[in-house]
Amino acid sequence: MQFESDIYISYSPLDNESLLEGQEGWISQFHRALEVRVGQLLGKRPDIWRDPKETGQSGPLLTMPKVALLVSVLTPRYVKSEWCKRELDEFCKLSERTGGVNVRDRARIFKVVKTPVPPDQHPPPVRPLRGYDFFKTNTETGTSLEFAIGAFSPAEEDYWVRLDDLAHDVRDLLESMTSAPEPEPANGGGKEVSVGTVYLAETSSDLKAQWSQVKRDLESRGFEILPQLRPPLIASEVEESARSQLARCQVSVHMIGSNYGIIPESATESLSAIEQRIALERAQTGDLATIFWLPPGLTPADERQAERVASLRTAAAAHSRADLWETTLSELANAVQEKVAASQQAKTAAANCGCNVARVYLIVDKCDQEAAKPIEDFLFEQGYEVILPLFDGDEDQIRTDHEENLQACEGMLIYWGSAERHWLRKKSRELATWLRTRSDRTTVPTGVYIAPPLTEEKREFRSRELVVIRQDDEFDPNTFQPFLDNMGRSSAGIGT
Repeated sequence: MQFESDIYISYSPLDNESLLEGQEGWISQFHRALEVRVGQLLGKRPDIWRDPKETGQSGPLLTMPKVALLVSVLTPRYVKSEWCKRELDEFCKLSERTGGVNVRDRARIFKVVKTPVPPDQHPPPVRPLRGYDFFKTNTETGTSLEFAIGAFSPAEEDYWVRLDDLAHDVRDLLESMTSAPEPEPANGGGKEVSVGTVYLAETSSDLKAQWSQVKRDLESRGFEILPQLRPPLIASEVEESARSQLARCQVSVHMIGSNYGIIPESATESLSAIEQRIALERAQTGDLATIFWLPPGLTPADERQAERVASLRTAAAAHSRADLWETTLSELANAVQEKVAASQQAKTAAANCGCNVARVYLIVDKCDQEAAKPIEDFLFEQGYEVILPLFDGDEDQIRTDHEENLQACEGMLIYWGSAERHWLRKKSRELATWLRTRSDRTTVPTGVYIAPPLTEEKREFRSRELVVIRQDDEFDPNTFQPFLDNMGRSSAGIGT
């Protein structure tokens, strides 16, 4: 597709007035910086156009049918300007003649927010778009500092970081729009995803810069990042959108900051908390790995966020497919890459062997070997390969076999029958220690089956790390449901 201009900058002339006489205005500096940086990334200087007369009403709409992209610079004046809103509407209308507003799941409009404007005041065409905020807000005072270029600007470094984010995304879309579509495979199949797809959940305002850094890092490694658009601000629509987008991903990443975040209409949870809940629900099916990242030394700013962080720190281990990372930001992208690679390796291994058989390591004491036979048979009937410990051999052979099983199996279930309580404690510690050091860094469903007769000690046993299956005298397969859910199976409808 050919265009006469690559980019049209839509702005209010008031926002290009300099506070210092003789200095270029913000829009003029932004225009030049974007032109140079996109040109460096693209390998040729882009054609960027804006109204040079600074009137905002000199007839620029006539050029829009042949403009590839629109950069809309939002400010309080912009959202009050009928002319600026008309430019947006006209671009959307005319872009239908040149491929539509969205191209390959990406919007041809880029929302640059120079000065804070409440989201509900953003013009409808840009309201759902993820913005490039050229400001940061002081959480204590509520005041905002705009990013600018100049010797007296305290946020010049932030300006260049944000401009680079925008320039990369503009370059990517321009290349996508001007390149020929890739031919479909001869077998009629769709295009294969070469690296992976990651759901990067919303975060609070105090982590926006870190969120952008992680997004850029993952994209540079070849990952597709979802969602492309900002989540809706109505609770039911948030849930629907999150479920749809998460279904396409191998990993979801949730960056937890000090603030609680925006609460959508009709919701009692923040936007990021809703995404967290839905991701954990999906993770229980076994087809989505979830990573929660907290900056080291995080101190939540309010009580709601403090409760959320405390819950994550104490309960994350109970979710078999969720990891909690309190590390430097540079380690987060590596963790995501390892998770996606492990997921794809598992799928490849299953495809190569023509099956999809998961292995469960049934950890049982020798004295309970016979008593555990019904559980072994039950798991086998559910489609699992059941691995038992080695009971015969010298101490080194038994230990080596135990460690290999911990490394190789997709699920771990401790059988606690006649063995003493100290045996259970020992095996639980071994399990927790080994899972933290597994070479593939994947999370593994873990549980403990408490066999009858149920003594007072057995009835009082509880755990945050293990799914507890407590069995009365009569065998009930439904008690295995939580563990099977974590393994990605269901025992519904299975008789005794």
